Amino acid sequence: MQPIFETSFFFTSIIVSAEAVCFKAFGKNITIPIKQIASVDTTTPGMQSIKIETTGGKKYKLVVRLRDKRKLIDAINQAISAA
Repeated sequence: MQPIFETSFFFTSIIVSAEAVCFKAFGKNITIPIKQIASVDTTTPGMQSIKIETTGGKKYKLVVRLRDKRKLIDAINQAISAA
């Protein structure tokens, strides 16, 4: 699994690859396959997070640095369009 984008902030790390988005937060590891991502959206402007919704209806809020917010969304969208 070759990373397209990686970032970390406080106790959260996020890795985007062509196959999945993996994040670790407070000892919890979650992997979301790219094919199951229905939408990626920003939260309120100035907030350090993004929202991912899956095709199954699950919603995840990922904490990310403000400077990495747009890069993370672009990397996820790049992986979705390549799938």
